Amino acid sequence: MAHLLKPYKNDLISVFEGKKIHLHWSKTPFIQRVQFEIFIPETNLSIGFELGYVVASKLMTVHYTYQAKMKRKIVKSSTFSLSEPPLDSPYALSKDAYSMFQSVQTVTPENNLIVAVASLYDQLTMVTSLIKSNLNFWLTSIKDWAKA
Repeated sequence: MAHLLKPYKNDLISVFEGKKIHLHWSKTPFIQRVQFEIFIPETNLSIGFELGYVVASKLMTVHYTYQAKMKRKIVKSSTFSLSEPPLDSPYALSKDAYSMFQSVQTVTPENNLIVAVASLYDQLTMVTSLIKSNLNFWLTSIKDWAKA
């Protein structure tokens, strides 16, 4: 089976214009993933993203992780999901951003499965738009997170 997310590689890379990222692809018969990390210059901090596509339900999952590293070893880490907004976290996106993501997460029953109504393209377009519009928030909030 071809990797369903790879045709959208250029769309993902264009979000991080001017920043060096490396995409890591993985797949199983059930889920396909792309992972990438943005390193914050002159710090030991990075923001990792994982976009997953659940093949049976045709649904995207998105997680982002704040990481602090010392000599390539992770010393502090916090992961957030766009599927479930964390309660009262200063490092989470706005409720509007979560609502935007939820708008393409509508599901319907089909052949004894719960299947996404939106296409992979629509879901990925929303995710790239969400990442692009919130990138500055993540880049500033990770520094506050590291101090906490």
